[in-house]
Amino acid sequence: MTRWGRLLAAGAGVVAARYVLREVRTAPVAPALERTNFRGRTVTLAGGPLSLIHT
Repeated sequence: MTRWGRLLAAGAGVVAARYVLREVRTAPVAPALERTNFRGRTVTLAGGPLSLIHT
């Protein structure tokens, strides 16, 4: 796979991941995925482990 092919595949993966995350966060079950962390901030489990790193 060429460098441009890898870049295109990575870009498509980013777009797909952002779309899925947006859909999960706006789904009717989204409130069930919200929790409060030890700092008292509301966090969502929809983001997976990455959301814990960014908070």
